Amino acid sequence: MIIGLIWYLAKQHKVKPVINASSPTLKTTEIVFSELQVRTGFSSEVVLHVAASLAQGSSHPLSQAIVHEAQKRQLPIKPVSEFQTYQGYGLTGLVDGRIIALGNLPLMQELGINIPAAYNQLHQTQAMDVRLIYISVNSYLAGVIFLTSLPQ
Repeated sequence: MIIGLIWYLAKQHKVKPVINASSPTLKTTEIVFSELQVRTGFSSEVVLHVAASLAQGSSHPLSQAIVHEAQKRQLPIKPVSEFQTYQGYGLTGLVDGRIIALGNLPLMQELGINIPAAYNQLHQTQAMDVRLIYISVNSYLAGVIFLTSLPQ
């Protein structure tokens, strides 16, 4: 029963269980910001600023990695209105009067955001330890954040 509980908690909190004979423990995985690719017409500062502003409303490790990177670059993190979270998919809200969506490919597809073929192929070729977070501004894909999982 304890082992089952450990696997359940590991799945819910995105941690790797490490089980040894003497005592079961949970080993966490650190999520770090790797890269930001922005589309023509957007600046990386603005895209990261609106992504971090939206992400500040979530305690998810992926969101916290985005916020941490914006803080490291000393970018403004502004208040969000109409904040919505879609468990397993991402976040939406208004930042600086702009409609922002931050999340995975299925969220973007559900919201009707056009994903150019080059960005769709990124999703298909991503490594196991890399997470892609898509950012849309006013229903237009603005960029993609690459986050990497590092075992601790």
